[in-house]
Amino acid sequence: MGKIQQLVGRRTRISPVIPLPAPSSGIKGMPNSVSKLSLISTKNRLSSSISPRSPSPSEKPRVTCVNSSPDVPCGISVREMLRNSMVGSSVKSGASEQDKKNMGGRNKNNRKERDELIQAIRSERIGTHFESLALRIFRYQAEYNPIYQKYVNLLNVQTDSIERMADIPFLPISFFKSHRVVSGGEGEAVVIFRSSGTTGQTASQHFVTDVDLYRENTIRGFSHAFPFALDDVYFVALLPSYLEREDASLVYMAQEFAARSLPLEKHFYLDDFAALSKLLQELQSTGKRIILLGVTFALLDFATAYPGPFKGLTVIETGGMKGRGPELIREELHKKLQIGFRGAELSSEYGMTELLSQAYWREGYFRAAPTMRVIPREITDPLSAGAWEQSAALNIVDLANIDSCAFIATEDVGRVRKGGVDFEVLGRMDTAEIRGCNLMYASGLE
Repeated sequence: MGKIQQLVGRRTRISPVIPLPAPSSGIKGMPNSVSKLSLISTKNRLSSSISPRSPSPSEKPRVTCVNSSPDVPCGISVREMLRNSMVGSSVKSGASEQDKKNMGGRNKNNRKERDELIQAIRSERIGTHFESLALRIFRYQAEYNPIYQKYVNLLNVQTDSIERMADIPFLPISFFKSHRVVSGGEGEAVVIFRSSGTTGQTASQHFVTDVDLYRENTIRGFSHAFPFALDDVYFVALLPSYLEREDASLVYMAQEFAARSLPLEKHFYLDDFAALSKLLQELQSTGKRIILLGVTFALLDFATAYPGPFKGLTVIETGGMKGRGPELIREELHKKLQIGFRGAELSSEYGMTELLSQAYWREGYFRAAPTMRVIPREITDPLSAGAWEQSAALNIVDLANIDSCAFIATEDVGRVRKGGVDFEVLGRMDTAEIRGCNLMYASGLE
């Protein structure tokens, strides 16, 4: 396999990065009986295999089959089976009419439970009871989220049998492109965050019913990562291609940062580099910390056009070249930025449309927000756990996603330090579908 490169930023889309084994030939479609699916054995597979493990030096690559039922052909896409089975759950409707009817009565009882969960999410002591809270939210969403409920049922998972966070099923992130992923069923979305995507791609959609929770959580994540408070810094954003949109979660976050920071006549810039350079030079004389949040290509363009010493400046890049140039590994990007932003502190932000929590690059790792944990999974087997400190696909627990889905199987590849707070992002998985069988456990991946 080719070497995985450490890609920068928020929504970097580089494919292919990691080639996956080809599916078995000649097998398409769904098995006749979904009820006979046995993607995992709840008692054996979940309890013994899915917990993150430490790698064994003597471990050899081996081939395994996720499906244990003869009715599920080897090579069929796990996502294809799930999507084909979850009819009536489109982005437009969110759930079938029968789903809505069944959920209607229970929705009257979930408000109190949600309020209790929100209180626990906002608690300053969330780190001491993160796993128990994650399990509570799992059971809540397995009951009140029609899409996630079907997904859990198709995996033949009994919610009462899940006793560890590592055993919770993680919903493939692509479902945010094809389904309306909503928990609770109360109230319409106040805002719908959409991914930028590229021409011809379907954008992800995140239906957000509690924007205040998102805004509060962005502040919390920032404060957790940086040693200075927003109300004592100047905040400036350089976000071309985002500011023009009304549905970008990044813009909502930047607006909240600007509102909490020291007052300026103008916080947001598109391409007026001369005015931005003048402002940064003026702010340096105040002795206050300056935060510059920007997309990668714009920061590079600015650093090239207006290089100079920037004392007291923290630059936070959010990724994204938007076709303006080759994607860069983080080390190379930071070297380029250091030339133009001499004396500045450099950081990166990791976040995405599907998540309401963020992580920031600090001292060699992304530091997850208090509401976020990262769990490694096998690159070639979406239902098996990966090893700590080794190359793995990233599963993310985002408790701020209380009203959508808090358990997301991303398509990013990285390394996670034990505990799930600190992690690296190495790249993205190949665009090929992850297959449910004939999957190879690859060890020694560079």
